[in-house]
Amino acid sequence: MKSVNLIVLALIGSMSLMFAGCNSGKDKPTPDPTPKEKLKQQEVKFLKASTYDTWTYFSLSEVKEVTVPEPEKSADWDIAFHQADIRVNGSKHYTKGKGALAIVTGKSYEQVIDAQGVKWVGNVEAFIPVGFDMKGMMKGKPYILEKQFYVTDAPDHYSNLTDKNNKENTYRSYSMKLTQMPPLYEVNNGIFLIKSADGKHLYKLQIKKVLDDQGKSAGTLTFIYEEI
Repeated sequence: MKSVNLIVLALIGSMSLMFAGCNSGKDKPTPDPTPKEKLKQQEVKFLKASTYDTWTYFSLSEVKEVTVPEPEKSADWDIAFHQADIRVNGSKHYTKGKGALAIVTGKSYEQVIDAQGVKWVGNVEAFIPVGFDMKGMMKGKPYILEKQFYVTDAPDHYSNLTDKNNKENTYRSYSMKLTQMPPLYEVNNGIFLIKSADGKHLYKLQIKKVLDDQGKSAGTLTFIYEEI
């Protein structure tokens, strides 16, 4: 009888340990998933952003152009292009995202870029070309202008084209010189830093070309970028 009791006690003890083990497992935190690798260098060729009346929206994480019917309500895009001008998914009007833009000059793309201390900027409301005005061209006002939100530190640039002291927007992907025909397009050699719409990723981007493969259609952008 004594041996039977010992066996019962042994079984009860082992079951108690088993349940204790199960309960302790529930208390353990779930291990974090393996950190995702940073996006390596990508090259985007001939992204069309050459029309006056539309913006081209781009997802840096998905490495593709995206269609967003209501961009101000979407976090599916990080950066948008309208000819030479740039919009980020964050700040004024586009508050769904947490994006921002900075530019670093005097460094090559291959160099390590330190984002500490850079000046982050967002969209502001300013005039932008939405069409070409042949009659206005004779008066030095070739564009039909409309106020929109994009990144600029020269909000009066498009409305003061005939002013010799007219300030150029630092954050444009290229500038256009009308001193010759066809116009001369100069690529912005700065390194753009972009915070993603979700605020979790940081990219560096450099514009390489602003014309198509036939050397026409300004605003057809080729660029490289990667996560840093």
